[in-house]
Amino acid sequence: MRQLLTSFVAVVLGLSGCHRQPDKLPPLGNAVISQVVARMTDVMVHDVTNPPLAARFFAYACLAGYEVVAQHDSTYPSMRGTLNDYPAIEKPADLPRHSPELSAVLAMLATAKKMQPSGTLLQAYEDRLLDSCRTLGFAEETIDQSKQYALAVSKQILAYAKADRYNRISNYPRYTPTAGGGNWYPTPPGFFAPVEPYFNTVRP
Repeated sequence: MRQLLTSFVAVVLGLSGCHRQPDKLPPLGNAVISQVVARMTDVMVHDVTNPPLAARFFAYACLAGYEVVAQHDSTYPSMRGTLNDYPAIEKPADLPRHSPELSAVLAMLATAKKMQPSGTLLQAYEDRLLDSCRTLGFAEETIDQSKQYALAVSKQILAYAKADRYNRISNYPRYTPTAGGGNWYPTPPGFFAPVEPYFNTVRP
């Protein structure tokens, strides 16, 4: 997960230096990516999200941002052929004024808002982000087209996420520890229930 996030930040920085819109938009910088991850983390704390599920949220949100970047820089290949059952992510058309950087960030947010139980809490941060973009000189048309681009990519990532079989876990029987070496069982002092015991059934 850390490697994916580091790669994504590096790609966004590369885009900020080599791919500009006709109106010379200022780069957003890697601090914005860190802020998105931090806000996602805040929501996870609010929701008391367990570690395996948190990893799932981070992975798909970062994947959405990465795919936007990959569509604008051929040195970063799509994850198709690398991830299991991963589809070809269609590039939105007829949005000539979108900002690749802003679209990548908004794709992350759009994905996180849909996947996290309290994802709507991210809307306040998104509103502040877009206000700061306006202050930096982003035209309203650029912001609007960047939103459209982001939503189109996020929708495809969400469809991929929905098919990873996580939604079937709730149908499995309650996990019952079994005796024997190498088997997990609750330990003192908390004797907590297992965390996502069927997570291994999710698409790798």
